[in-house]
Amino acid sequence: MTGVEVQHPLWDWTHDDVFAYLRSEGVELPAHYAIGGRIDSLDCWSCTAHLPYGGAERLAWMKENTPDLFRALLPRLVHVRNAAVAELLEVDGIVRAVLPLEEAQPG
Repeated sequence: MTGVEVQHPLWDWTHDDVFAYLRSEGVELPAHYAIGGRIDSLDCWSCTAHLPYGGAERLAWMKENTPDLFRALLPRLVHVRNAAVAELLEVDGIVRAVLPLEEAQPG
């Protein structure tokens, strides 16, 4: 429409496809790629959105290897944790107010 052609040559590649290609080309990845999980970048080092997916490994690696970034991230982690706990406690209170105690138990 605007005369711009957009191409996405890796659009259909999986995570494994990308890393297989990098290995085949002998690309040396930064050390944090070897710590496990789905950790693929520290570009978004301050983002807490993906903590459930390799977050423990990422934080442990950051604490050991990038202590300044880790210390800068700590207040954000505490804030996110506190906000999540407060929301869960509110939901728990609502559920317990409506359901009999035995139905409100996890199970």
